[in-house]
Amino acid sequence: MEQLVKRSLALFMVAALLCGGMASAGTTGKLAGEVRDKQTKEPVPGVNVVLEGTTIGGVTDANGRYFILLIAPGTYSLSASIIGYQTVKVTNVKINVDLTTTVNFEMSQQTLQIGEKIEIVAERPLIQKDGVTTMQVTEAEAVNNMVADDFKDALTLNSGITTAPLRDGAFSSNNESTEGLYFVRGGRGNELAVLVDGMSVRDGITGGLGTEIANSAIEELQLISGNFNAEYGNALSGVLNLVTQEGGRKTSFRVRGLTDALFGKSTGDYTFAERDHLIETKGILDRSNWGTYQGEFSLGGPLPLMKSGKLKYFVTGEYAQSDGYIGVLQNEFSRRGTAKLTLAPTTQHKLALTTNLNSEDLQIYEHLFAHDELIEVRAPGDTVRTPPNYVGNDRFSTRNVQGLMAWTHTLSSKAFYELKAQYFSRRFYDRVKDDPLDYSLLTYNDAEDFVASGDDPVYLKQEDRLLQAKLDFTWQADINNNIKGGLDFAKRRIWRKQLLAEGDIQNTRVDQYTIYPVEAAAYLQDKMEFKDLVINVGLRLDYFDPRDSVAVVPNQPLGKRQLADKTLRLSPRVGFAHPISERANLHFSYGHFYQVPEYNKLAFNRRRFVDIFRPTLGFAGLKPQRTIAFEVGWDQQLTDFLALTVTGYYKDYENLVSTDPYPNARPAAVTYYVNQDFANSRGVELNLRTRRTNHIASYFSYTLSRAEGNSSNPLDTRNDLLARPPRVPVKELIVLNWDRPHVFNFNLDFRYAGGQGPLLWGSRLLENFGVNLTGRFESGLPYTPTDSRGQRIADENSARAPSTWQLDLRVDKLVNVAGMKLGVFTEVSNLTNRRNIVSVFTDSGLPNDSTDPGYSPQGERDPYNIGPQRNIRFGFELNY
Repeated sequence: MEQLVKRSLALFMVAALLCGGMASAGTTGKLAGEVRDKQTKEPVPGVNVVLEGTTIGGVTDANGRYFILLIAPGTYSLSASIIGYQTVKVTNVKINVDLTTTVNFEMSQQTLQIGEKIEIVAERPLIQKDGVTTMQVTEAEAVNNMVADDFKDALTLNSGITTAPLRDGAFSSNNESTEGLYFVRGGRGNELAVLVDGMSVRDGITGGLGTEIANSAIEELQLISGNFNAEYGNALSGVLNLVTQEGGRKTSFRVRGLTDALFGKSTGDYTFAERDHLIETKGILDRSNWGTYQGEFSLGGPLPLMKSGKLKYFVTGEYAQSDGYIGVLQNEFSRRGTAKLTLAPTTQHKLALTTNLNSEDLQIYEHLFAHDELIEVRAPGDTVRTPPNYVGNDRFSTRNVQGLMAWTHTLSSKAFYELKAQYFSRRFYDRVKDDPLDYSLLTYNDAEDFVASGDDPVYLKQEDRLLQAKLDFTWQADINNNIKGGLDFAKRRIWRKQLLAEGDIQNTRVDQYTIYPVEAAAYLQDKMEFKDLVINVGLRLDYFDPRDSVAVVPNQPLGKRQLADKTLRLSPRVGFAHPISERANLHFSYGHFYQVPEYNKLAFNRRRFVDIFRPTLGFAGLKPQRTIAFEVGWDQQLTDFLALTVTGYYKDYENLVSTDPYPNARPAAVTYYVNQDFANSRGVELNLRTRRTNHIASYFSYTLSRAEGNSSNPLDTRNDLLARPPRVPVKELIVLNWDRPHVFNFNLDFRYAGGQGPLLWGSRLLENFGVNLTGRFESGLPYTPTDSRGQRIADENSARAPSTWQLDLRVDKLVNVAGMKLGVFTEVSNLTNRRNIVSVFTDSGLPNDSTDPGYSPQGERDPYNIGPQRNIRFGFELNY
């Protein structure tokens, strides 16, 4: 089997190298079109088409057609020139990653004086004719115009994506909580591939987003929520690609800051009793001062003393701290930075060196430990900011480092390759105390809804260290065929130290392990673009070697062991787009997708402590999980400024990770992680988008969906069998924990540019003035009804919490000061101060009322059950 795997992988990699590949795995775009004589409509060959301010361009062929490859995302000016014709310049040309932008020219024979140009402002197409799947692009300008602390706020405005609020960070301790994760079209929260400049930064240990990037560093955010091309792998639900900025042709500088610490005292200064009184009397934590302070700067352009402009730089940094809307026992302190150096010694070569850094310290409020008598003083030198702490409250620390090198070599106007290498590290630390052996036994108050003494038995220290190399090729074989292929190799070092406990500090062990898994892939792809048809076919081969052992006999976990099998998976992908007219496009896509399970499931309790309470063991023999998905969509431009997209999709999930008890195992019964869960999701997405007209641009999306499966949590089967009394594990489809049948988002942006706006007293006081309104409506999350003793009284997830909605407003104004632009702005989140119920007690269906006699009134008033209240922030920015 091993020899067959090696031979198959080697043959496929050789084929990929011979046939060429996709550049950057999603960091550049393509420009194409045709040039015709304005009078005769005949094609004009030999026309030079150039991106102004760059050395990139192309020449039309005998049929008047041209293409330009390897274009970084952004906005450009494009010119077409040839002797005997007037030069035509088109401005505002938008280039997006992995997409083809079409710009056609009509040129008149020379009648103007030499040197004169015809200038045309391009209008961005409302429908993407070469799009064979759902790809949603958010540019830096759009993020800057809305209320968005980071890129995730903009991400959730896309159709097909939802999230779950962060509560006590149970996900970090292998409790498989969905907190803080992002769900794409009904998939689990760890099924999203995350890339920065085309390289993976996904958290390989627990899944989800592996790092944060400052808003000022992002040029473009791209979410592929449909069926992605063969160049992307190790994802079941979607691909998130963040492309960072490069230094421009001119020096630019930006400083920005904001705060909400202007109204009353900060949430962090409230006592537990004061906060509890707010919930009791108002039902909401009605406070606008969250102790938020944010600042960022960016600087970029050609490197000084390098007059050729061949060496450019871009640096940015961000600082943020906040007590959050909950305040007491909750605060966050983060620092982020990006530095990029770009060298283009010739028109055929380019080297980019990038470093991304992220540091976060976060304290998560836990209602179980929030009793007034449990206050203590933190030890000196603690990096978390707020002085007081409560016993049992855990603190998170995250440190990310990414170093990336990208070398691009243009072989001809039709072919180039790119070599990338990166080092990525994610260190995560969650603890109550610094030594897991110092934890003390939990005791509870009389009502048993608060801890009277003791520590939350949470201790986790881990690092995911990734070394990755990619070789990608592009070959435009002819005007119609773009052949792509590439190789990807990744080696990880997974280190984890964890306190294993089931809520009882008297029966715990400290597990520690290091493993070195290997992942590799090769792909081939051909994008065929014709006038009335675009076909995208691809094939991907994924290889995985866990480099760990499994028990020869599962019922003997401490017995003889053998190396886990390597796996090899082949994934076909196909997509079609049929431009029916200039204003209508039909697309269809189908594919198979695989993802390696998170490494905490392969190696959990690797030292095999079977003498603890209810031991669960990882299984290095877990197979890749699989999704078979298809979608069909219709894009229709309704008017010159309005377009509608309707997309239907279906996904079938197999081999999802679950758990399976082995009651006859010796020396003790154990539970293994296994591949046995299944699910499906289906839905319809409607997107309505308008081009800016009469100073207004807008976006509306509505998603009707359903996510079903036999289990929402890999530990569900284990927990059902170990419950008192035991429950029969679900073998039929149920609604999953993150299912939201109805989601509606919108963004309205009204803006006067420079020189625009009404004349008031002889001046345009409203020029460079904008108002942005964002809205989101969601169905509530499902839950399982129980009685006052916690016993189920209805089917799983047969009830649902109330729906939520929120409006966010941003108002900004720029003025010119000494050649720079000074801006002031106001941001208001939850504009109407809506009391959103995000979680309820399962026995009552209410957020702050339980029929369980074990709950005191204070215990019932859990602030997490109500969403954030209104928050008002003021800020400034200075641009040069």
